[in-house]
Amino acid sequence: MASLTIINQIKFSETEPGKQWCSQFGHNDRHYAEKLINALYWVSDKQFKVYIAQQLQEVTQSQPTACFCEREPRKRNGKILPYYKSPRRKRNRKFYGIAMSPIPTENAHRHEVGSEGVISNIITSSMRENPNKVLLHPTAQALQKKKVKQYVIVTDLIGSGTRISNVLDSFWAVPSIRALHSAKLINFFVIAYATSRSGRGLVSRHQLNPEIRYETEAPSFKDAFSDSEELEIRQFLNRYTKKNKSGTWGNTFNWHDPLLTVFSHGAPNNLPEIMFKPGTTGIKPLFKGRSTSRFYEYGSKFESQILPVLNNRGASESEYLEWLLKQPLRHRHIFQVLSVIGKAKSLYQIMDFTGLKRTDIVSVLELSKAHKWIEDYHITDRGRYLRDHLKSKSVQVSSKGLEQQESELYYCPQSLGASLY
Repeated sequence: MASLTIINQIKFSETEPGKQWCSQFGHNDRHYAEKLINALYWVSDKQFKVYIAQQLQEVTQSQPTACFCEREPRKRNGKILPYYKSPRRKRNRKFYGIAMSPIPTENAHRHEVGSEGVISNIITSSMRENPNKVLLHPTAQALQKKKVKQYVIVTDLIGSGTRISNVLDSFWAVPSIRALHSAKLINFFVIAYATSRSGRGLVSRHQLNPEIRYETEAPSFKDAFSDSEELEIRQFLNRYTKKNKSGTWGNTFNWHDPLLTVFSHGAPNNLPEIMFKPGTTGIKPLFKGRSTSRFYEYGSKFESQILPVLNNRGASESEYLEWLLKQPLRHRHIFQVLSVIGKAKSLYQIMDFTGLKRTDIVSVLELSKAHKWIEDYHITDRGRYLRDHLKSKSVQVSSKGLEQQESELYYCPQSLGASLY
């Protein structure tokens, strides 16, 4: 049989920085502080780099591709400027010039490198492996010489979607690029590790119609807390978040739809503001300056993993699959994917329907195809039988989506009346 290796999970509130942050609050509020930081989703450096590198390899393997780090585009008097320059004449307006630097260099008195530093490093590695296929922030002349038809914008997180939309607006403002896209001669991609639903929707509606690739849905308050818990957490934040001059708490997106994703290279600015800005009554932030350096030593412990390890004799395939179906999380993933297959015709549509991570869906799809539960994104009779059995015994559909009943968390069907393998 397969034995298991269990990597224990540690909560943010159990780390020394987490304990110090929670200790700033009174006894009645400390519970809410712990609940808030324990809902954070940590993305390790390895997770981030592996996913972005894999996506770049997939997108760039067939033809030359221009890759850009997400950066706020240049503006003049509040108006977004074109990414490349164009002649003023009405005819033969071939664009020219250089792209923005992947790393900000405008402020000579204060040098700071954010996620664009990590992303540009990943793209650079891909470019060194495939110098004829990958171009990092190329000049207009390089784009024209290579006849580049794919433009890729890479970021860590799509929050409100405003900044990515601004970058796309900057490309749209170049007449030649607009004409090439209208003639369907070029395509745009956006690669992000995590996205919010609202941000992804905003970006997908852009005139450039980018294909959005992402690993996971960024958890928000509505994902992490029940309605009553969310109300209590928001009341807690009301008490300790400093108001703006306008009398509101933080920016609109932060307040109405805050996210809970933290990257090892930095905390995004769409977390609740009390986490990266000083609060009322002298509350110090958890991620000062949005730095996560105090949590580096805990990074490998934030994720709980259960990994199958074959013994010396090796486990048979049926034994491995039996173990697999007994895992409650995988059990739920199989049901969720089988429930939307057919309505969803692609990997990313399944991600939209279920909210599952890309890697989890790929794993379930491979398993489902191997055992003929699905064929070409259509569920088979065998898959339908399994789905219905799981639904009747262990998983129920509520008005909020697919949820597994706590009392049935460890249920595993022993006899389904038909062979599934």
